[in-house]
Amino acid sequence: MALIQSFIYFEDYLDFYRQRVCSTLSEIDIFIKSSEDEMDVFDVAECLNISVDEVHRIMDLKNMEIINKSSFFEIMEEGSSYICGLYKREKECGSPFFYTKEQVAYIYELNVETISEICSDLGIDKITQSALSLVFSKIALC
Repeated sequence: MALIQSFIYFEDYLDFYRQRVCSTLSEIDIFIKSSEDEMDVFDVAECLNISVDEVHRIMDLKNMEIINKSSFFEIMEEGSSYICGLYKREKECGSPFFYTKEQVAYIYELNVETISEICSDLGIDKITQSALSLVFSKIALC
């Protein structure tokens, strides 16, 4: 939840999303692309913002001997950090071409009534990836 705790430093949810969520996803992408066949447990924990103990617990749960590029995502799906939860919720929704208001609220842990009101004001029923930024820009953080 370290990502959520610092909302007060952002203009709106879009600012938070770009600076924290997108930058973290970008770091994860670079980490995966630059990693060797076997990833270091400490590096994985740091990348996902979870403890080394949590990584070991997940590895035990999933009967993993090592972490590689494919098993990394299994750890990410089970991890407790905000970015891990976001990944898991996005995966559960199937990464659709467009999102319902409920899916956006669920994936990003936002208030569904707020998302519905914003979509109503914008005149949109289904939220495409490009419309997501517009919706996020209307969410004040206080």
